Amino acid sequence: MSEAEAPVLDRTVLRRVFEETGGDPEFLADLLAEYLEDGARLLEEVRTAWAAHERERLQRNAHTLKSSSASLGALHVASLSAGIEAAAKQGEQPAEDTIHALAAAWAQASSVLGALDVESLRQAGT
Repeated sequence: MSEAEAPVLDRTVLRRVFEETGGDPEFLADLLAEYLEDGARLLEEVRTAWAAHERERLQRNAHTLKSSSASLGALHVASLSAGIEAAAKQGEQPAEDTIHALAAAWAQASSVLGALDVESLRQAGT
């Protein structure tokens, strides 16, 4: 899946997480709140590492943001983070446009996740 094809949020992934964690809406809400807090910090770390040309730090933070985003269905954030991670791993400085695109994707995903009614996942699974 290319970056352009990746959805902001794959509700199927979220539904699976909801089911695999016992269908507890409070637990999922807490998990999402933690992701939103950690993700905002990771995005800032990516920006800071990019600006400082600290590729190892950039790679590490992009990897963590990629993994956590993919596990909760924020696939566009995950896809962009994967590209940044790969470039940093190869010793390349990702393009500034890519960093801006990640920030925009994060803004979209965090808005959608922040407004998500976790109870809707229970109803969608029935």
